[in-house]
Amino acid sequence: MNDRVITVLFSSAAVIRMVTSQISWSGEFLAQVMPIAGTRNALVTRNVVVGIGPTTGAAQNGIQIGYGARGEIKGNFVTSNIWSPCISPDECLYFSTGILIEQSDNVTISGNAVGNNLVNMFLDGEHIKVRENRLFGSLVLDSIQIAGDNADVECNHIYDSARAAIAVSGNEAKILNNFITNAPIGILKSGSVLSIDVHGNDYVDVDTHLVDPDPSTTLPAASNPQR
Repeated sequence: MNDRVITVLFSSAAVIRMVTSQISWSGEFLAQVMPIAGTRNALVTRNVVVGIGPTTGAAQNGIQIGYGARGEIKGNFVTSNIWSPCISPDECLYFSTGILIEQSDNVTISGNAVGNNLVNMFLDGEHIKVRENRLFGSLVLDSIQIAGDNADVECNHIYDSARAAIAVSGNEAKILNNFITNAPIGILKSGSVLSIDVHGNDYVDVDTHLVDPDPSTTLPAASNPQR
């Protein structure tokens, strides 16, 4: 972990409790997390996390839970995680994220404001719940990318996505009752997806509500969880 990210990386069954404090950096407030013995689940809440902005170094991530850790990300503001070499969906080896879930299941993400990241949320885990968040300004790519199975994405407001508001490559996703505005694509479904539940979403100024490409189409690039 460095002073620009919140990272929760516990792959063992260790019981932890997360508490947060804030430090000043470049005129903005960033979050610093300290693990303390206590409850199993991490709670990352009420932080303002501002990335360095466009950079050619390591692809930044704002808040990351990974490798078996569990927890809740609630009520945070995350912005400005941008990896400059990612210039288009076809020219993007890695991307930065606002919130990154990497190989962790049963994580809840709610009530956050996340924007102006290459990808605002990347979900690689099972049974991840994303509810009542406000997402804005994904740069180059999608606001939410769902890579794991059984994701539940409900009642979010998603504005100004560069490509798709929600891109899905995992199975059994539920995408319900979201408000999506100003995007070329509302929901982009990978051809490898066998089952998806999409209903009750509202679309405003969205060119194509649902795109279901052929099986050869894959989502570009990869998140970069390694610091």
